[in-house]
This record gives sequence, C-alpha cells and structure tokens, in this order.
Amino acid sequence: MNLTVIAPSEGQLPISLPIQECNQQDYSDLIDEIQRFRGRVYVQDEAIPEASLDETGRQYSEVDYRSWHVVARTDSGAICGVMRIPLYSSDTDIDNLQLNSLLQRLEPSEQLVFRHTIQSFLEESSGTYEMLCEPGGWAVDLKLISQSIGTSLAACGLAVVQWIGSAISVSTVTVKHNAPKLLKYMGAWNPLQHTSHERFKDWYHSCEMEIIFFAHDRASAQLIPMVEQIKGHIENTGVLVYQPVTIPEDAYTN
Repeated sequence: MNLTVIAPSEGQLPISLPIQECNQQDYSDLIDEIQRFRGRVYVQDEAIPEASLDETGRQYSEVDYRSWHVVARTDSGAICGVMRIPLYSSDTDIDNLQLNSLLQRLEPSEQLVFRHTIQSFLEESSGTYEMLCEPGGWAVDLKLISQSIGTSLAACGLAVVQWIGSAISVSTVTVKHNAPKLLKYMGAWNPLQHTSHERFKDWYHSCEMEIIFFAHDRASAQLIPMVEQIKGHIENTGVLVYQPVTIPEDAYTN
C-alpha cells in the first residue's frame, strides 16, 4: 500500500512541508478519481443513494477543493482508500462546518443536544488549539476493509495536522465496520458515550452514527510510531500541490 497526501488548491501551507508540484489538470483528475472512488464505495455500502452521484459517478463536493486529502493505493496503483481533512480557524461557527447539514436533519431536541456539546468543546479548546479540522470522506475498498487501510489513512491525516500546527477535530462517523471503535483506539472519544445520545440514526446515510472528538496531542501511544513513519514517508515523497502558496507557520493563529 502506498500513501499520497494532496494539499488544498488554495491557501495555507507551512514552510517546512516538502512539496511536489502538479499542474491544474493533474490536480483535477486526482480529485475526480477520489470522488468517483468514494461515490462507488458509499453506494455499494448503502451509505448514500445512487442518485446523489453525478453523471460520471462522482460524489461531488466543493469542500474537496479546499481540503487536504490522503489517498491509499495498492501496489498496482488502484485507489483502495481515501480521507479528506478540511481545516478551519478554531473560532469557526458550527453553521460553517460540513456536519451542520447532518445536524439539520435531526429532531430539534436532538439537534440542540449535539449543537450544545460541539459548541462547548470548541469554546473550551479555542485558547489551546490553533485549528479545527473536520475529517470526513473516509472510504475504504469494501473488499479490503479487514486490512489496516483505515488506520493508515487516519494516521497519515494526523501526521499532516501535526505538521501544520495544533488542532482539534470534530466529525460524525458511521458505526459500520467498527469505525468509532478504531478511532477511539487511536485516542478519539465520543463526548456523549453512555448517554441516550451516544448514537443517532441519520436517514440520509441509512445508518447509525456517532459524534467523535479528537485532539492532536491526545493520540494513543500505539499510534505514534506509525505517525512518525508516515512523516518520514512524506518527507521523502513530498505533498502534491497545485499552485502552492507558502505562508508563515503561525498563519492559523488568531
């Protein structure tokens, strides 16, 4: 398995991050490939309706173009796993996050609980962490789901975030394929665990979900060797960048 990191098409790159430039067509082709892979896996897994894909089979999203991406490929070059990581300033409003659309699908009373929980976490963390990230678009080839691809994607995402600065993350995760259990093993937590809101049903994704919090400095000790190994890999291969923009390393601070 080979891992590739793709930077957003605009903005914020730390000076220390090694880069490998690509042209606009290559970048567009990569995002298209990610969106088609993600769309195919999600439809096969009955996580989204097939009607949500465009005519080329992509699960198209504008957020893909302003996100970091981690792509896992087999030795033959075929994509076997993807994950995206949009970054925000730590004071970003919940309404501007991707998960806001999911919250709006919940019953008002349930929505209130989740909004309060997320807002409290953001407020408590704002003075300590520079960034907020919202990992998502996590997809692994269903034929290879038992392998360590999901762990490698998450570890690579953590390596990228640690390279850029200090961050917390908020995301919603399907309970399929033991995804929450894997993330908790890596140091994440469900703030509503052992309550009646530990899991919730999302009609659009046709499955139960959990809300997951994470802080880059709370990663489990078991994960650190993998993260360091991936950092070494990135140093050797560089991050794919279209129209790189270099800014000061403290650019995410408020």
